[in-house]
Amino acid sequence: MRFGDESAFSLDPNIPYGWMPKGVQKGIPARKNGKLNLFSLLNLGGQLTSYQTKQNVNSSWMISWIDDFVASIKKETVILLDNASWHRSAEFTEKIEDWKQKGLHIFFLPTYSPELNIVEILWKKMKYEWLKPKDYLNEELFHEAINHILKNYDTGEYIIDFNIHKRY
Repeated sequence: MRFGDESAFSLDPNIPYGWMPKGVQKGIPARKNGKLNLFSLLNLGGQLTSYQTKQNVNSSWMISWIDDFVASIKKETVILLDNASWHRSAEFTEKIEDWKQKGLHIFFLPTYSPELNIVEILWKKMKYEWLKPKDYLNEELFHEAINHILKNYDTGEYIIDFNIHKRY
C-alpha cells in the first residue's frame, strides 16, 4: 500500500518562526519563481517514489506518473489518494480500470482528511525541518536540496518512524 499526494515547494520560504537576539533582524527574501511540484508515493516501510515538475500538476501529469509507477510494481499494490480535482477528473478515472488490470488499485481517502495520509508528514518535515534557510538562496540550491532529501530519505539522514510503539 502506498499513500500518494502532491505538494508545491516554492522559494517563498516556509519558516513559521525563529528566535533572534533582541534588536536583531534577519530575513530571507521571498521569490515567486523556483516552484517545484512533487508527487510522492510512500509506504509505512519507508519506500518512497517521487515525481516532479516545474509546471502545475494536472490529470495528465498524474496519469503519466502513475503509468510509470505501475510499470515497476511486481505485486498487487494499492494507492490511497485524496480527492484533488486531478484525481477525480474524467481523464483520470478512465485510467483506473486499466491500472487495476495491471495490479494497481486506486482508493480515495475521505474528503478533508489529510491526517490519514502519511505523505503529509513528509511534506511537513521537508518544509519545516529538513529544508534550511540557506537552501532558499536561489532556485538551483533549492531544487538540489529537495532532491537531496528525496534521494536520501530513509537512509538515516532523513527518516520518519511510522512504527507505533505500545506501552503497557
